[in-house]
Amino acid sequence: MTVSRETSLSDLLSRIANKLNFNKDKVGENSVFSGLTPSAASLTLLSINHTHRDPALVVFDNSTLAEKLYRISYHLLSEKIALYPETVASTVDIPGFNLENERYRSESINFFRKNTSGLVFTSLTASNVLAIF
Repeated sequence: MTVSRETSLSDLLSRIANKLNFNKDKVGENSVFSGLTPSAASLTLLSINHTHRDPALVVFDNSTLAEKLYRISYHLLSEKIALYPETVASTVDIPGFNLENERYRSESINFFRKNTSGLVFTSLTASNVLAIF
């Protein structure tokens, strides 16, 4: 696959999806990708999402990996990426002030409420919280 500096990210993601021959009807719940570098995994997920055009919840075994792929993907396409972090116990309660984790959660839930195309990265622990949907 030949890519130049003038190739748009949208075109690149389409080319990756076509080259890897992803069938958008067969990639879905419980799909597993292994053996990829974080950058390759991010490009693959963004390519799949580019063809689906629906919000997708991407669940990892731990929050460290979820946050790592979130950061890589966010730098490529910030308006299509969100993080649903695990709950953090707070010892400080300031009325009218939302914790950073609450802000992240709110932003990520909006992808599903608005049915906006994008990827929401989370951990298995965080995805089991009832408030996610």
